[in-house]
Amino acid sequence: YAEHGGRATVVVDVDAVWNSGEQAQETTERWTLSRTLTAKSRTPESARAFPCNACGAPLSSLRGNRCESCGTIVNTGDVDWVVIGLQPTSVRPREVDVVAGHVDEVGTDRPTVFDADRGFALSALCRRDPAFQPAAFQRRVGLIFQQLQEGWSEGRWKTARAFVSDELFQSLQAQLDEYARRGLRNQTRGARVTKIEIVRVDHDQFVDTVTVRLFATGADFTTDASGQVVSGSATAQRPYSEYWTLMRSAGTTGSSSTEKTCPQCRAPLQVEHTGACEFCQAKVSSGRFDWVLSRIEQDDVYGG
Repeated sequence: YAEHGGRATVVVDVDAVWNSGEQAQETTERWTLSRTLTAKSRTPESARAFPCNACGAPLSSLRGNRCESCGTIVNTGDVDWVVIGLQPTSVRPREVDVVAGHVDEVGTDRPTVFDADRGFALSALCRRDPAFQPAAFQRRVGLIFQQLQEGWSEGRWKTARAFVSDELFQSLQAQLDEYARRGLRNQTRGARVTKIEIVRVDHDQFVDTVTVRLFATGADFTTDASGQVVSGSATAQRPYSEYWTLMRSAGTTGSSSTEKTCPQCRAPLQVEHTGACEFCQAKVSSGRFDWVLSRIEQDDVYGG
């Protein structure tokens, strides 16, 4: 991050996976974004909308860099970030082992990485929300774990939609699509949580986040179109652990729920692909009602 000449500049690295034809690629790009120092950040709810700076019309169509509705130049950075530089830093084929190969767990036996301010931050969360109970929160994590395992293994991925953020849902969906493209199916059997440790708590104007280290065990295997196991084992239980980050809107309070009903209309939990309740259209995956899973990190890459 830097400031110069009345403008702010941020440089970020963006990792992505692209499926093109028969070969998937992993890419890393370095983006440089700029805006004026007087520009204000959007709320998370409006960050995905791109209205015209002047008239507010949706920028669904542009004439060059001008709004088609009013003609205003919209890529100045006066009110929002604009990309002023993009440099690919690496492009690599996504290896078959990423999807079909069985790789031994790395880091499960490593000491848990606890944030130094975890105790203070957790106490602050409890003061902001006296109804927050770590035990109930951990039961919520367990529910999300089971919903992910069942949806992933049984080909009912939509059942997990209410419990994960938009970004994570799409990321995991891309992995499922890659399995399907190769005629494969990854499954778990007998998966269960063995321990949950709260390792980090964060708070800002918009969201609370809690990161846990989740220990679990289960059979993990991949089958081909005929049902033949091509990697892993359908019977051997494999212990593993991951770091999960869950988020909730900063203004949301109350004990964590394990009910499979819409938190707004109380109908049976049936959620559209967008994360909205099919009955009342409440966006249940936004974190506005309860904790949802927003990130999964492996032991060997989590740095706290």
